[in-house]
Amino acid sequence: AAATGEGPPPCPGRARCGAALGKCAKACGQCLRAAVGAVARGVIACAAGAGATVSWVSRKFFVSTDPFWPAVRFFIVAILHGHAMRFFEFIVLMARWRVILCLASCNELCGRIFFPFVFVAQKFLRWNDGSWLLGCACEDTQKLSLLSWIPVRAADILVWVVKLIRFIPFVSFVTEPCISAVNSLHPVMSFVFDVVFSIGFAEGLAKLLLHADGRVQPRLVLMSMHVARMLREGPQDTLLAHSIANDESQVADASRADDPAQGRGDEMGSGGVGAVPEWSEDGAWNLFDQ
Repeated sequence: AAATGEGPPPCPGRARCGAALGKCAKACGQCLRAAVGAVARGVIACAAGAGATVSWVSRKFFVSTDPFWPAVRFFIVAILHGHAMRFFEFIVLMARWRVILCLASCNELCGRIFFPFVFVAQKFLRWNDGSWLLGCACEDTQKLSLLSWIPVRAADILVWVVKLIRFIPFVSFVTEPCISAVNSLHPVMSFVFDVVFSIGFAEGLAKLLLHADGRVQPRLVLMSMHVARMLREGPQDTLLAHSIANDESQVADASRADDPAQGRGDEMGSGGVGAVPEWSEDGAWNLFDQ
């Protein structure tokens, strides 16, 4: 090899170790993406359920022919829309930054590496690691924040389930080292669960805000049209119009029954008459329907 100038042959063990590490990294990445996706879907499902409940309650208890409650609903939604969007956008921003900030606050080396991010978050975003909403779950933290409570409790339940192996008889020489390893890994597991939950929460809330912003604005237009129509016509006019329409339809049906030829002529000549659709609050109409 020295005479020909070629280097030493590659070590097969090193190649196998590199391939194994690559497979492990790929598997960890897939697990991380699956966990983040599950958390994001859970956030979207919870928000959709809460929105459906609020909508059902508003339709169940605040529906009347009087325009008062529709006007109140419209003004509440219009006022809260902008403020709620800004608040949740701030929560999404902090949940994304929280991953770096938790690494910086829970590890001294990461704290020195990510010090500029921590400085900006503390000075401009008013973030602190002991916040009741966005605080991090470190080993020495006794009081959990609202965002850390679910992942830390999930890690506690998982550790408790794994430690049930101590009740298996005749294998204490295997279960005791496993339980000791689980106890030592418990803080790390809680921190990893906390970070993964923060990423999934941010992604799910961002998707939800993007979807909600595109639906709330047309809904506000429809609600304003509904309130304007009720104020213009009034509940009595609406009831009177419905009764007149019912009477006219009954008279038309009776005339068609008396003169079948006239009924067929009316059906043939009424293709484009009365084609304006009835307005509905759910938006299921179109100005260009024929």
